[in-house]
Formats: sequence, C-alpha cells, structure tokens
Amino acid sequence: KNLPQSPNTITVVTPGKEEEFLAPLPVRALWGIGPKTAERMAEHGIHTIGDIALVSEEKLIVFFGKHGRDLVKRSRGIDDRPINTYYETKSISNERTFPTDIQDQSKLEEVIEILSMKVGKRLRVINKSARVIRIKLRWSNFKTITRQITLDKPVSADNQINLTATQLFRKAWNPKAPVRLLGVGVSGLDEIPIQLELWDIEKPNNKPSRDKILDEAVSSIQNKYGESSIRLGWGEDFTPEK
Repeated sequence: KNLPQSPNTITVVTPGKEEEFLAPLPVRALWGIGPKTAERMAEHGIHTIGDIALVSEEKLIVFFGKHGRDLVKRSRGIDDRPINTYYETKSISNERTFPTDIQDQSKLEEVIEILSMKVGKRLRVINKSARVIRIKLRWSNFKTITRQITLDKPVSADNQINLTATQLFRKAWNPKAPVRLLGVGVSGLDEIPIQLELWDIEKPNNKPSRDKILDEAVSSIQNKYGESSIRLGWGEDFTPEK
C-alpha cells in the first residue's frame, strides 16, 4: 500500500544515512550557518550541505577559521556534543487572547485572577517563588506594553500574584482602549522560602504556611472538577489601589 510522502510529520533518518539525508539541503539548514556565512559560501560555490562535505577541512578552516572544522563534521552528520535535556526555568507566564476585544474592567480583572492562579500553580509544581511580577497588555490596535515590579520578598501564593498583577493592570489600563490580549508572568525565580506567620512563632519551622495550604487545596479541587470550579476570594487585608 502506498503511503503519502508529505506531510509525514516525522522523518526517520536511519543510522549511516545521515550524510545522504543532509546532502541536498541548502547550507542555511545546517546549524551554525547564518545569512552572512551562507553568502560567503556561495562566493566559493558552496550551496548545499553536500557541497560542504566535499570541501576539505583545511580549506574550510582557511575560509571560516576554526568554525570550518565543525561545519565539515556537521555536514557529514557527525556531532559529538552531549545532549542536554534539562533547562532551568527562568520565568513563567500565561496569556489569553480574546476572540473579541474587551473593554470591561471587571471582566479583565477576572482574567487576571485566572491567569494568576495558573502561574501560581506552575510555580508550586517546580517548588519556586518569584520576586518579579509582570503583566502584558495588547490593545485593539495591536500596540503591546508590559509593566512589572520587583518585590522585596519572593512570593508564590495565588492571591499575592493576583494582587500585584491587578495593581499593575489598574495603573496601565486605559478605559477607552479595548484589550485584545492579557498576560500575567513572573521571573526572578528562587526556591520557596519558609514563611512563618505572626502566630506561627511556636510552630515547627517546616509547617506549611496558610497560603500554601490554601493554594494546594484549590489546585486539588481544580484538578478534579475543572479550573472554573473554584476561585480566589479577597481577604479583609486586600485594599486595592484606586
């Protein structure tokens, strides 16, 4: 049975066929070759990866310096560098693009609340807290702005992220400008610190804080019944900026 040749989504290159597979591809398809290098190669009659493989290593070193040695190896499918599958998370963000522009402040702040909870949940999964909170706003004319603040202490609780993001939004929001996209993000990540409350002085240092217990309970309910099953509630200590 004839199988469709394109698109196949996945292309399997069998061992020993790497050089054959690479040969007809343009030089720009090889990692490490940018526009300027490709132009210089064209001046020397090198247009495909196969052309690179046919040039001696000595000539490529003359043309492109030490980088020429790496180009020869890569053109033949040889790369001895270790594969790194771990990358440390530097920031976390969630965005929402609206099908129709929104100009209602209360609806936009509801979205900030939802996005803040998603960001907080992702922070807790990797056991991190964040010192920098930011928002992203895109107006109906596609002009995009970001606003951020660096906190004195890192936070990971949903309500803390939401409070800060909401305050940033209220400072940047223009009531006359409909919003196309809204995002909440954090950076400056660090391990979650042990946060003792006023009445936790006589409690064990490893006792989870009230916020952490609450956030974990909310996440558990959302995982079971869906994200819309429960929402944050403002405490008496929340005094939004006017």
